[in-house]
Amino acid sequence: MIVEIFDEMVQGALRPSGLEHSGEAGLALDDLAPIFDKMELPLPKEEVDISWSRDGGYILFLNPYAAVLKIFPCSKNAQEFGSISSGVNGEAKIKIETKHSGNIYHPASLPPIGVVRFDEMAIQLMPGIAHGKHAEWRRDDAFYAMKNDIGCSEFNEYNYGKSKGKILLLDTVDDLNLDRYGEYHKSTGLFGQNNLLKDTVQAAARYERVQQSFYDAWTGKKPFGAFWQDMKQAKDDGLLVAGWDNSHLELDFKHKGGNLVDIAKRYEDRLALD
Repeated sequence: MIVEIFDEMVQGALRPSGLEHSGEAGLALDDLAPIFDKMELPLPKEEVDISWSRDGGYILFLNPYAAVLKIFPCSKNAQEFGSISSGVNGEAKIKIETKHSGNIYHPASLPPIGVVRFDEMAIQLMPGIAHGKHAEWRRDDAFYAMKNDIGCSEFNEYNYGKSKGKILLLDTVDDLNLDRYGEYHKSTGLFGQNNLLKDTVQAAARYERVQQSFYDAWTGKKPFGAFWQDMKQAKDDGLLVAGWDNSHLELDFKHKGGNLVDIAKRYEDRLALD
């Protein structure tokens, strides 16, 4: 089940993440409180228990549910790209073109549990899977599969994980070849069969129960508390894995806000007190 939800709860573009951008225009974390209220999650604190993404958004690790909530800039028009300033190693600044149009759907890419698009930003709730320590496995199969099929992928080996023996891309890709990706929906197999699309849907099928639960919670058919219980059960069943613990993420990522495992633990403590 692959579904994207469109919601008008939050209007406007994200302010680049990090307190150094606090004087700039855009939505800060506090402005996203309606999203966290709806999801029955405590509002994270900038530079405390949420990390930054390279596109100026946020990454929130949810240890009890073995899932990751990504918040990122996303124009209604996929071809309208902006640029943001981002710290590198906590010092220099560079310009990064934000080229997100949402999650990359491909059999070699981890399928989202839920996607919600707002005015000029989006959220993705992603399942946790096992991570490699210092790129202990190669990402070539997944990398070249996406590169050949849709013209884009992610080079950094740290952004890949393993599920059922298969290497999968963890991250949203922000270097889209729109012309090539636009061919994705067209027939790719014999007798007009779209094998790539079929394989993508089949790859996501193992998460269908939690995907349906997220959809029901966001659309008001069930409380979000019941959804989080479904997520805990999926973690207990081994479907979801908090792979960032004891992985390369134990390193200090200054450009992402610090030690990501520690950041995740601080938010886990917030969840326990909520």
